Amino acid sequence: MKIREGSIQQHSGIFKCLLSRFQDQKLYLFSIKFEIKARAILEISRLECRKKFMN
Repeated sequence: MKIREGSIQQHSGIFKCLLSRFQDQKLYLFSIKFEIKARAILEISRLECRKKFMN
């Protein structure tokens, strides 16, 4: 499986977007107490970030 450079850049962009959302919402603290909810929020965040980079 070959990965194009563009997709690597896109993934790092999504990762940066996720990191900023983590910092904004302090999800890393939230996840300790409410792991299941945090996973759901993370998944939603990931989809939102992916949409942002697909457009």
